[in-house]
Amino acid sequence: MTDFSNVANALTEEAAASADKSGAPPVIYNHALFKRVYQLQESSSTAGTDITALQSDVTTLQAETASLLPVGQIRVPLALAANSTWATYAIAPIYGATITSLQLITPTAFASTLGTVTLTVKKTSSAGNTMLSAATLDLETVPANALVALAVTATSADLVLGGSGPVYVAVTSNNADATGPAGAAACLVINFTYTLD
Repeated sequence: MTDFSNVANALTEEAAASADKSGAPPVIYNHALFKRVYQLQESSSTAGTDITALQSDVTTLQAETASLLPVGQIRVPLALAANSTWATYAIAPIYGATITSLQLITPTAFASTLGTVTLTVKKTSSAGNTMLSAATLDLETVPANALVALAVTATSADLVLGGSGPVYVAVTSNNADATGPAGAAACLVINFTYTLD
């Protein structure tokens, strides 16, 4: 049996080199996934292969690798405009993606004594469905200097992006007394798996 242990290493290194040139996050290839795929391909080419057993292997492989797809991350700098809405778009990977989690970190806590400061994360546009568990997140509840996991929607379809579908992100303040990190120092982290067809 051929040893395919180095296949994923080589592919990961190649992806990292390409990412360095493009500025995109590198694809991380799962070693176990590639080894099982190549082993299965090799066994299927062997004379006298039991087709029933092979089909069973394929089913098992699909189940085992469902959560082992190449992963990626988009980091979106966030800014605050007092008594206004600051918005941006995060572009989805060209092949599409499924959002697995959202995280947020800020060096300075957001605050507004007389108003609110909220975060909106929506699929595709400002009119799209929310990707959060609620319509907005109260940013004043997020502590400084901590990577906070945000609750995402239970509607799985709202976490799936096509190759042309961006993520709409907005920070909204409804009072001039709002304060927060200077510039775009806060960061929304979008973690995802690539959609493979």
